[in-house]
Amino acid sequence: MSEKYACHFCSKIFSSKSNLNTHMRTAKYCLDTRKNNAPIEFFICDKCDKNFTTKQKMQSHQEKCECTKCFSCKKLRDENEELKQKYKDLEEKYEKLREDNIQALKKQLSTYEEKCKDTENKLFSTLENVAMKPSMIKNTNNTQTINTLISKLDPLVYEDIQKNIQENYTKAHFKKTHHGLAEVSKKPLKNKVICTDPSRRVLKYKEPNGEIITDVGGNKMTKKIITKPFMKKVMEDYDEYHEEFKLVRDDKKTSPADYEASIMQFLEISNYKTDIVAFCENGDVKDNRSCEEFVRLICIETVPSSLVQIQD
Repeated sequence: MSEKYACHFCSKIFSSKSNLNTHMRTAKYCLDTRKNNAPIEFFICDKCDKNFTTKQKMQSHQEKCECTKCFSCKKLRDENEELKQKYKDLEEKYEKLREDNIQALKKQLSTYEEKCKDTENKLFSTLENVAMKPSMIKNTNNTQTINTLISKLDPLVYEDIQKNIQENYTKAHFKKTHHGLAEVSKKPLKNKVICTDPSRRVLKYKEPNGEIITDVGGNKMTKKIITKPFMKKVMEDYDEYHEEFKLVRDDKKTSPADYEASIMQFLEISNYKTDIVAFCENGDVKDNRSCEEFVRLICIETVPSSLVQIQD
């Protein structure tokens, strides 16, 4: 039969001497019965005066304990809570203000787009009126006709066009959206494409086999330029730009003017990226704003001077 060990102060029985010693040193109810019969050692927290029977318990308590003994500590704690609440309120106000700004900027962007479209429509209307008045066209050598111009075009080799654009399309072009795409396309399309009817956006160009293509709306040519490899490049540029945008958006030091400008640019670039992806999926310029504007800009660049020079 195993030996039992009894506490001399409270008569509680233990199975080992080590358990008994731990009990006699740490059990508060036992220590209370001793009174002056045995020395009692307590470990007291210097922050709140709470006492513990072991140093380890006291140290564990002190890691979480907040000072309640002095007025200054309590005041600091109260002020800290008040600041936390103010910070939370300011964060909520900031988020609401930012959301309101985004909605307002979206509305401004929509108005801006409508004005741009109206301006471009007026431009093409002017070009159409010029084209509809052949008696007013200035023909410097009386032999130069549209057919002559077409016959002098260099063949449009799609592989060369795609390679040229892939190699020269930069992040700066990407940020200019369809304007940047038209800009980087000018050189490879030079002397290869002409616009014969600006109002209907009719493009004419020569295939490598000599066949003359009449491309109403520019859909065929656009398919050869906006390809899946080009879409992949646009997506990569967008992901990188998006990270840059978030840094500006979340920077508390960003001025209101810069913040507004970054939102406007973000909305325009996001729409451009969406349009490029949509075109690669359905291959239709119609109702695709970025692609329609790209074709219009190409028409402006490639319309023969004889269609826009009016006699005095």
